[in-house]
Amino acid sequence: MEGPQSAARKRYPKMSPVGGRLIRQVIQLFRTSGLSLPLDSHILIAVSGGSDSVALAHLMLKYGRKLVQRSRVSLLHINHQWRGLQSDEEELFVERLGRLWGVPVIVRRIAPPHPDCSQSWEEVARTARKEVFAEEVKKLGAARIFTAHHADDLAETVLWRILTGTTDTHGGGICFQTNLEIRPFLNSRKKDIRHYLAEQGQEFHEDPTNSEDRFLRARMRKVLMPEIEKLFPKSIDRLVNLAMLAQQQNGRPSKVDSSEHPSEGQEFEVLPYAALFQSSGLHVRRKHFDAIRAKLKVDSHWRGQIHLPGGWRLSRQGAQQGLDDCWTLEKTKR
Repeated sequence: MEGPQSAARKRYPKMSPVGGRLIRQVIQLFRTSGLSLPLDSHILIAVSGGSDSVALAHLMLKYGRKLVQRSRVSLLHINHQWRGLQSDEEELFVERLGRLWGVPVIVRRIAPPHPDCSQSWEEVARTARKEVFAEEVKKLGAARIFTAHHADDLAETVLWRILTGTTDTHGGGICFQTNLEIRPFLNSRKKDIRHYLAEQGQEFHEDPTNSEDRFLRARMRKVLMPEIEKLFPKSIDRLVNLAMLAQQQNGRPSKVDSSEHPSEGQEFEVLPYAALFQSSGLHVRRKHFDAIRAKLKVDSHWRGQIHLPGGWRLSRQGAQQGLDDCWTLEKTKR
């Protein structure tokens, strides 16, 4: 008769070399970010069918018992319907993965942007994904969403912001956690993710638009980043470390003036613009947060300017090429 330890060994396979390295990186990232493990909420893993998201889902379901409970995991696939039959094939592929792995799959279809749309298709798609995320989280209650952004994405984004002059407000690049979105691979390299898929013999579908030169980010990924890494072999690690340091510095909650807050010394929640307040010299008061919340409550997708008490102006500019919105805070002339 088998004992409980023998049964556990059969249930949880021995970790493979690459899989073991990846899951240790992920666990370490969660722990250094202060999250208690395992997570006690339902987990939606956003799976496009591409290599990164398929690897993330596979790793979580096979080796992620310290992070998530398998019974609480679902796959979420968003079909943007950009590429006709190819988009439908990816949808069917993700549904087959769900059946193979024994986990539910949620499929959402989004109409592609109108050809005359003034925004970039990437921006429209990103906004639509955020809306779907919010809707599905609401249906499940306190759910969290895993997305497969990785270290190469983070390094690329940091370099983009260095070159475009937005490091003052977004020096941390892609954050490990944004509201209910979590990015477990943010400290893992793309090459390791691909090696993991090869190690496991796991198939995936790659979106050909990821390498189309009409997108500047795609050209950076295809041309610039490989050349930089050839010249500076540690460049990706350096950029990732720079981003993580900025996130740690900017992630501390901003304190509200206790004279205007019902509970003296209580800290406000971390908001997307909190880091701006920390570095601006603005003495943060509750009325500043209330003014911004009131604006966002009316229109969460608002872009423009807000004049804050004390002669300050907060600006929010729309995202470009898949970046987060750009927030800037400046003192207005009296």
